[in-house]
Amino acid sequence: MGKSVSKKKKVQEKPEEKVTFQQELLQLINEYRAKHGVRPLKMDAQMCRQAYRYCRTMSMDETRHSKEWEEGKFGESILMNKKDITARQVADMWYNESQNYTYGSGETQNTTENFTQMVWKSSQQFGAAKYLAESGKYYVTARYTPRGNSQEDGGFTDNVLPTKK
Repeated sequence: MGKSVSKKKKVQEKPEEKVTFQQELLQLINEYRAKHGVRPLKMDAQMCRQAYRYCRTMSMDETRHSKEWEEGKFGESILMNKKDITARQVADMWYNESQNYTYGSGETQNTTENFTQMVWKSSQQFGAAKYLAESGKYYVTARYTPRGNSQEDGGFTDNVLPTKK
């Protein structure tokens, strides 16, 4: 006698229940910001669209900061990975730069700019995107306003706070 197989009804996932890469990355970044006593960022749909367009641009050109970032219009974190990367991996990678940051120094090093932008106190808006290029590489762009990593609004001393105990 064979085993009876019960057919389970497949549960249909509701679209509003699916968490996007952008939402998950924002949630993780806000968790890190909370450790530093900084207000959470808010998602900006237009910044997400801009980030997506810039991911596509990087995939056709090269991985470097955008012209708008160079002009100081917003803060920006970018990366390219040869395989798929999760929001958790991105957030952790950028936050782990904190190990090289010296609080109270009033400056950053190139190796800590993603971390300092993530926790920058005066930044309020956020947009991000991930893009799979034809080459098989993944590109991620995150944008923040007001921009961090500057001497405005009290600079690093006032905007990159140590973790709360």
